[in-house]
Amino acid sequence: MRRLSIGLVLATAIALLVAMPVFGAPAIALNAGSEADKVTGGGNGFFEYTIAGNQFCYTLSVHDMTGTPIAAHVHLAPRGIAGQVVIPLVAPAAPTGSVSECTNADAAVLAAIQADPGAYYVNVHTVAYPAGEIRAQLK
Repeated sequence: MRRLSIGLVLATAIALLVAMPVFGAPAIALNAGSEADKVTGGGNGFFEYTIAGNQFCYTLSVHDMTGTPIAAHVHLAPRGIAGQVVIPLVAPAAPTGSVSECTNADAAVLAAIQADPGAYYVNVHTVAYPAGEIRAQLK
């Protein structure tokens, strides 16, 4: 009887995971040229994300930043325009490094990202470039 109960719980959990819709994008390249303000640093990076339920999961990798990142965010704004923060992210702890995290986010924001990812961008901030050193629109 106990084996049957454990099997039923596992089968239910797997069914729920399979049924949960997941939205995401392949790796997106971040660079200084995509920032709204002029940036002369040579930093670059990659960003991947998935959305499942109210979870925004991501991997953010940076390389050759001018210093240790002080912040990273998803913003709402078209290409070339600075916008408001909609999802704060954990930034890598070194000028070259990566972080993989999941965070809870507002369901309306996540639905809007799924509907029009290009209306949002991710960027990484440093002391030298407090408005952002590298950036890319979501896809």
